[in-house]
Amino acid sequence: MTILSHEHPILDKPIVLALNSAWQVIGHRTVRQAIVALTGGDRENPPALGLDIAYPVSRTDGTSTAPST
Repeated sequence: MTILSHEHPILDKPIVLALNSAWQVIGHRTVRQAIVALTGGDRENPPALGLDIAYPVSRTDGTSTAPST
């Protein structure tokens, strides 16, 4: 199955931040490049690591909730 750019224009927009190990921005990637990198990469896009970090939520009454898993 081939996804054509004119059918999904968001794929070629450079809206994804590339970060280094110190969480500093080292560049922008298109959505297509990011998806390819997260799924193992190819000749132009090396494999990438994705993280999903959850933080506790602080309420206005001073209590906090643990992130849901």
